[in-house]
Amino acid sequence: MSKTLQVAAIVCVFVAIAMTISALATTSWMKACMGFSKVFDMAESVLSSSKMSSSLQQSISGAKALFQGKSLCYQLGLFKLGFDVPSLMSYSFPMDIGSVDYFITATAGFLIAGVICLFIGMIFVAKSALSQSESVYNKSSSRKSHQIGRIVIAVGASLLLSGMLTYTIPQAQTVHNPIRFFSEIGTVSQKIFSQMLSGSTAPSNVDLSSYGIQGRKKRDALYPQEPGSLGLSPDSMQDLQSKAKEMLQGVDPMFGYSFYLAWVAVVMALIAVILVRLASISLADKVDVGHVPLV
Repeated sequence: MSKTLQVAAIVCVFVAIAMTISALATTSWMKACMGFSKVFDMAESVLSSSKMSSSLQQSISGAKALFQGKSLCYQLGLFKLGFDVPSLMSYSFPMDIGSVDYFITATAGFLIAGVICLFIGMIFVAKSALSQSESVYNKSSSRKSHQIGRIVIAVGASLLLSGMLTYTIPQAQTVHNPIRFFSEIGTVSQKIFSQMLSGSTAPSNVDLSSYGIQGRKKRDALYPQEPGSLGLSPDSMQDLQSKAKEMLQGVDPMFGYSFYLAWVAVVMALIAVILVRLASISLADKVDVGHVPLV
């Protein structure tokens, strides 16, 4: 009976480790999608107000037709930031530790430490299961290995649970809150692209006349810029802000499959803790029976 419980616990630990590693490697911890039509509507509004060339406006219209009915999905993981157009394209960018919030870093640390503990505990439990025999010495040795494995697995399960709580509690405020979600995306994206461009220099001889831009002075003369105006007229800026609000209203950030996969891993680890505890009781009974004196 004890060996059966140990094998079941090993299987649960193995599944928990595999699920946790998969969750760590994927980006879908937080996910939000928006329709491309609203994005292109806002882009067309900016272009029409900025006196861009008709060729560029036609390019935007063509792209709008190409992506008609499709959505742009943003995915925020523990180590990667992803952009995905379902059934069309998918991109991900690695995130530096300094570019994410403290609780994301803490979550990753807890989960990695939990995986290490679960793996070590699984080895001790497997050693205990393989070393069982009829001799009293082997039974005692098996019981010691099992006790060590049981403690280490319990620590690993506790670390996984702590990591998921560390992530879930603050991120629960981001669910159904597009402004907070895009604030996180914007902060991470800014740091990622700043690091990517830190070693490069912008070209100084780019000809922008093909885009309908004849120079900064002429543009500023037509539309004097104010802080945060993007060179647009007041009416165009108000229209842009209203379109941006309309676009955000249709976005609904939610937890992704990686988040739920990690929680399933926690459940599997806790089940393993229960199983190894039951196996400990069974092993203790066997050792006691072995020490019963003959009358």
